[in-house]
Amino acid sequence: MFERIKAFLSTYWLLCTMLAGKIPLPNNRGEVKTVISLFIAVFLFAILMPIAFEQIFGANTTGWDAMTVTVWKIIPLLAIVAMVVVLIYKVAGK
Repeated sequence: MFERIKAFLSTYWLLCTMLAGKIPLPNNRGEVKTVISLFIAVFLFAILMPIAFEQIFGANTTGWDAMTVTVWKIIPLLAIVAMVVVLIYKVAGK
């Protein structure tokens, strides 16, 4: 588990340093808060979603009807779509 976290952090740091020269720095306090909150949101999403997916896909669905099983398998897709919508709202909505 710690190896995956370490690999994620090193990849994320590399991306941040590569983009640092191309993204202008924020000028006011509101933009800094937005950048920090987006960083925290993406970080938590990247750490927690694989754990949640493992639990969702590992659930015992025997005895469930077909409709419930189908909806259960769509939940991870809905979580990803919701995260993307929230990020777009945070960046463009303010």
